[in-house]
Amino acid sequence: MNWLKRYVSSVKHYLPNKLKNDVADELYSDLQDQCDDKSAELGRDLTDQEYHQILLNRGHPMSVAASYQPHSTLVSEELFPIYLQVLKWVIFTLLIVQIVTAITGLTYKTDPNYIRAAIQIISGTFNSGLMGFASVTLVFYLLGESINRKEILKNWHPKKLPTFTDSGEEISIFESSIELVFQLLFLGFINNIFALLDLKMGIVTFQASEQLHAMLPWINLALILGVIFSLYKILAPYWTKRLIVTNWLVYAVSYMVLVGLYQADPVIALEIINTEGIATMYDLPTHWWTNFLFVIGIVFAIDIGFYIRKYMRLN
Repeated sequence: MNWLKRYVSSVKHYLPNKLKNDVADELYSDLQDQCDDKSAELGRDLTDQEYHQILLNRGHPMSVAASYQPHSTLVSEELFPIYLQVLKWVIFTLLIVQIVTAITGLTYKTDPNYIRAAIQIISGTFNSGLMGFASVTLVFYLLGESINRKEILKNWHPKKLPTFTDSGEEISIFESSIELVFQLLFLGFINNIFALLDLKMGIVTFQASEQLHAMLPWINLALILGVIFSLYKILAPYWTKRLIVTNWLVYAVSYMVLVGLYQADPVIALEIINTEGIATMYDLPTHWWTNFLFVIGIVFAIDIGFYIRKYMRLN
């Protein structure tokens, strides 16, 4: 079992692509020299415990990766490499959303104005980018000041290093970051939708059942748990049995929320007042709502099956 390779691979996981290979070669060579010197001093091969002690003296792979990055004062230095990657992906995602929105808007116009659309993309990306920058910076600032992060770094041990084998223990920071971004966006979207319910807009009013309103705190709880879980995967980007079991618990909460939403009937109705002042109520077809929840449940089930296979591989 090559502890040095596993350690260097873990450090690479926290580095941008342009630094991965150079830092990995330099770090591995330095660690190998240190181990050779220690072995020559003892006159024998090193034991696993002695390898562990050398790696413990180096510190958590996240801290080592941070030492090769520019120093930061607002975001903790350990999280700064991940912060830069997440921020880059957030801005890129917001740009794609603005482009898709602008192109979709042009398809419905008989005389599209491409210059205006380009200006809209630039201004929209700038405005949403500022919000994205502020949100990501705030999240990583709070995360950097949290006790959990310090405990993760303090209690780290080389035995927790990922093996990077076909068992698929490594977690992509890119995927976790994109997952985190969409969870935060969806959290804001859901709460905005609920803010519009029962709000009269001219002659149109969207109404929702009391049961649906009562489910909002539970929906937020499930989404916040997902956000916390994604943040933890960024901090500890490799699968363990404990992490998979935690993931199942998050899904259990989500399934309970789905069951509650499924039982909320009627869900949403549309009230329209005509020119004579007479209000007409249009209920959203129940099967639309149940089919939507059923699809989400199927997606959850597929994910759980995927993690069951991963759990079995870890054996």
